[in-house]
Amino acid sequence: MQKNKLVQVLNTLTAEEIRQLDKFVRSPVHNKHEAVIQLFQYLRKSLGDEAKLQKERVFSALFPGQPFDMQQVHYVSSYLLKVAEEFLAWQEWRKNEGNFQVSLVRALKGKRLGNYFSQTLEKAMQNMAALPLRNSDYLHFTYLLEIENYDASRLSGKARDFNLQPLADAQEVAYLAEKLKNACVLLSHQVASKTRYDMGLLESILALPTDHRYFQVPATAIYLNAFKALSNLKDEEAYQKLKSMLAEHRQAFQPAELNDLYLFALNHIIRRVNNGEQHLWREAFDIYRAGLEEGVLLDNGEIPPRTYSNIVISGLKIKEFEWVERFI
Repeated sequence: MQKNKLVQVLNTLTAEEIRQLDKFVRSPVHNKHEAVIQLFQYLRKSLGDEAKLQKERVFSALFPGQPFDMQQVHYVSSYLLKVAEEFLAWQEWRKNEGNFQVSLVRALKGKRLGNYFSQTLEKAMQNMAALPLRNSDYLHFTYLLEIENYDASRLSGKARDFNLQPLADAQEVAYLAEKLKNACVLLSHQVASKTRYDMGLLESILALPTDHRYFQVPATAIYLNAFKALSNLKDEEAYQKLKSMLAEHRQAFQPAELNDLYLFALNHIIRRVNNGEQHLWREAFDIYRAGLEEGVLLDNGEIPPRTYSNIVISGLKIKEFEWVERFI
């Protein structure tokens, strides 16, 4: 069963995730089959042991004394895989506080729980405001809560007196942040692959003045400057703003987003180096070193091979031999 999807999933889980999945498997909310519990207990003890994962041994553990019938194992395995998938989805959903807050508010609204709903909505908006993150996810969930706020006033007959401006602004800012973020990804891939992408409504966004209120939040401002730096190698001002905002608003973004933003800055610098500005190797090295120190250049705790090579090259270019040796 080594190539079985279920076994492949279980092999990726940490010890803590296995313990959490055990609670899912034992809960009648997620599983009502005793054989599923037995299969999970057997597999969690047998991962990495090819002999114990032979289909005959798995069958014997589940159905001792019965004639071999692999189809029965397939049935139980499929049930367990569904529980594992539900666990993975729940785990991912619960990582983001915004998911929980919005879902709870929606559930209470659906139950017509009046004051309880209003109190929970107010608390959810306060909790979101208290989060250090100010990324596109934060803006998206803030917008969703504003929708729930409006719906509540509409259902209570108070929509006429409701101020819709916060809702409109939240929608615009959330869209701009996500649009600019995706535009940076598209542009980076366009340069690397020589593929042309239609940027859609991006031109109308870039036509807005840079001091517009929509660009007064970290997510929209940093991605705007990242896009400008990527699209115009001569835009030193945009690059410097991107660099300073990375230092100033580090806590506003999740590690994966910081990784992308550092790579956008590096993309700008490396392309300029390739165009002959050899003095910028020091700048590239400093960004790589800062990204390493902050842990944002890691992918699941590992340095991607290309990033590793570029770090070494940048260090060698500026003769930081001792640092490179320690790094290697």
